[in-house]
Amino acid sequence: MIVLVACITGSTVNAYSSEIIEVTSPIVKKHNNIITVAALADQEIVAELNDPPPVAEDEMKSRGDVFGHRYGKFHAQARIKGEWTDNLYNVTHDQEDNLLTTYFAGLAYTTPERNMRPLHIALNNTSPGGLQFAQPHNRFYNKSQFYVGGHLEYRNYSLNSDLNMLAGDVEGMAQYNPSPKLSFILTDKFAYDQDQFNRTNATSDNQRIYGNNLFLASAAWQISSKFATTLSYDNYTLVYDNDINGFLDRADHGFDFYFYYDYSPKTNFFVEYRIIQSVYDEQDQGYDKDSTSNYLFGGINWQSSVSTSFSGKAGYQDKTYDSDQYQDQNNKGAFAYQLQWDWLMTDKSSLLLKTTYSTEETDTLAALFKSVWSNRLGFTHRFTNRLRGDMQFIYENSDYDLLEDLSRTDDRYFFDIGLQFAFYKWLSLGAAYTFDMKDSNIDLLDYETNYFQLMLTGKI
Repeated sequence: MIVLVACITGSTVNAYSSEIIEVTSPIVKKHNNIITVAALADQEIVAELNDPPPVAEDEMKSRGDVFGHRYGKFHAQARIKGEWTDNLYNVTHDQEDNLLTTYFAGLAYTTPERNMRPLHIALNNTSPGGLQFAQPHNRFYNKSQFYVGGHLEYRNYSLNSDLNMLAGDVEGMAQYNPSPKLSFILTDKFAYDQDQFNRTNATSDNQRIYGNNLFLASAAWQISSKFATTLSYDNYTLVYDNDINGFLDRADHGFDFYFYYDYSPKTNFFVEYRIIQSVYDEQDQGYDKDSTSNYLFGGINWQSSVSTSFSGKAGYQDKTYDSDQYQDQNNKGAFAYQLQWDWLMTDKSSLLLKTTYSTEETDTLAALFKSVWSNRLGFTHRFTNRLRGDMQFIYENSDYDLLEDLSRTDDRYFFDIGLQFAFYKWLSLGAAYTFDMKDSNIDLLDYETNYFQLMLTGKI
């Protein structure tokens, strides 16, 4: 699979999502730039602008006991969004237009007080372990940090009211630093949503609604001024509402180990070993897809200047299936990598470039797994203090390992551009346009879809 992305103010239900965890302690602030490599999956994506980087005032508020104890802070957000599309089900023939109206309400609480959410997790069903990327940015200088948040959104489809649904999520984080050199973090997220509409995923007859949950426990230890290490455990579960989709239900258990060497104040090198076991609940039609994946990487984190940073890792991955029927697929090692470049071009413009390659779990009954090559480009520009623009471009190539003697390769192109105008600090209006296209060697899977969006957001 290949992906190339840029960020946008508002995006469609059928767009891409960035799987990001942003959570860091003073110990791991330089080290956990890359934790999980996976590509963007061919499923629903919620592309929403991340919170801006923390400012000095927010850093002061996050320290807890600067001028007496601070008792945390509530964050609330409400949004109404209208989205018109000319091809709701992402099909080649018999395309149908739809107006999707979404009513969104979210609430979060942090203590000590912070002006922004300290955690961002986006789950991806086909990525082993449930994550595409894990890239911490926030730095917590207080001894402990607690966060809990969630949202509900009601979706109303003009074309077919049977598709209407209530989606939502709940997430939380607890961090404790018993000493300046040791940090422990627990995180958890549960989400209830549906897959993207297309012929091999969600359809009008099978909406593919699911619940997924990710639990993470990690410890970071600054061994010396030059060496540090982190160890984490993750548990990811995926369960679909309809029994017809039971072949996708699974649980992933994994361990991730990092060892870092600080070459200079701006550069560190690391090695990573990761193991993930995927256990499927249902063995459909005699296919036993339980497997164990191993990853070995070497990487670098480089802060070349105040405005430019680079991080990357490359290495080897293999996948071994429990069943003897997949002997041809066992121990097929593959090259895997992830590279990311961030550039603050001016005080008003920023650029993000990512490229990855990895193997993911299947999203269709006909395939055992899929290989994904993705490239992502994002650009954000602040025209004035009230007006901001965002652009996103993705190119994604997915190569499926089919169970039968067939082949399937999908090329997907995704473009997203939007503007956001702030009437006040707490009220903004956004507009966006999205183009999504898939070109497959199986003609029936091709589609071209346009989306037009308008949204009003209020937050405190």
